[in-house]
Amino acid sequence: MAGSNAAPHAHVAHRQASARGQQRIKHLSQHLTVLSANVRGLRTNLGDLTHNFVLRHQADIVANTETWLNGEVEAIFGNIPGYTKWVRKNREQRVGGKVAACFKHGLQSQLIDIMLPQGMEAIFFRVVLSDKTGLLLQGRSALDFLTEKVDTLLQQHRCSHVMILGDLNHHLEQDAFTSLLTVQGLANHMTFPTHERGGSLDPVLTDLPDSSILCQQLG
Repeated sequence: MAGSNAAPHAHVAHRQASARGQQRIKHLSQHLTVLSANVRGLRTNLGDLTHNFVLRHQADIVANTETWLNGEVEAIFGNIPGYTKWVRKNREQRVGGKVAACFKHGLQSQLIDIMLPQGMEAIFFRVVLSDKTGLLLQGRSALDFLTEKVDTLLQQHRCSHVMILGDLNHHLEQDAFTSLLTVQGLANHMTFPTHERGGSLDPVLTDLPDSSILCQQLG
């Protein structure tokens, strides 16, 4: 997610949840730890997420899909000690879905306000590590939109690299997913099932070399 003369490194891990899972990117020097989780209800699973994963693995960024939160849940709900409050994208008209993210205090991050296609659940952030900048996208995403817009977003927000996390429904839109990878020069680093019934529904896409990303299951 960060750019430099030498490629930055990341460690991504995954924990199978009741139906999806959680992933991690480790922070050492130029490394960043990102925990990406399909929580299937943040109110129900907040304690498990916080104590068994976020704090234990010292995540720098926590990115959740399927939070099932809406505007009736107060903005300060579920604040994790040492982290910012959740940045949320709620879904008011339908049950399920919704995404949220929070950041360890001290990490330079900026929420990017982007006009999204109708029905697209996603949050964009600009993350800065020293003089290295990256664009993080987390959530359910319209693949055609990403194929068209990622380059423009990187240029507009002066980002060197991109990381895309979350449930992209790529198993339902394989042609669009392949086009995104090809046009944007991205690789999917998720190599193991992220669903209890098998299959990988939560890819980790970056423009970093394979040697810079390690995906690992958290259990």
